[in-house]
Amino acid sequence: MLIGWFKSSVNFVKQLKFINKLMLMYVIGGLIPILFVTIYLSGSTRQIILDSAMAEVIQNNNRVSDRLNEIFNVAAAIQDEMFTDVHLDRIINTAYVSKSDAVKDIAKFDRIDNLLRLYLEIESIRLYIENDTLPDEGQIVSIKNKDKKEKMV
Repeated sequence: MLIGWFKSSVNFVKQLKFINKLMLMYVIGGLIPILFVTIYLSGSTRQIILDSAMAEVIQNNNRVSDRLNEIFNVAAAIQDEMFTDVHLDRIINTAYVSKSDAVKDIAKFDRIDNLLRLYLEIESIRLYIENDTLPDEGQIVSIKNKDKKEKMV
């Protein structure tokens, strides 16, 4: 069967004119190999580009993850320092007789300003405290019962 197909192919080529034989050789010897090489190189190039893009995505994710960890570590450090500050604890738990006493006591508390100078990543710090005797502006702010209800709704 294969021999018969080969003989018929040879007879077919013998019957072709010279110009058609040249065209057949051009297609078989030139176009088909070029087509295969093009397909192979396109696939290889595509894979290289995908691998490069994936490596870049992984690198960017690692960079963002590192930056977020750094920011969260700064926030945790500030939280720890605030939690252990005795002066802040006294301000929070004191029931002030007048707003001026509260303002004087808060003005002496420079820990927040020091933290803002130390950690340049942080723009501002506001502490919201459940103490009705504290003023409603500044870095330490009182949360009134009315404000709590509004936030809940």
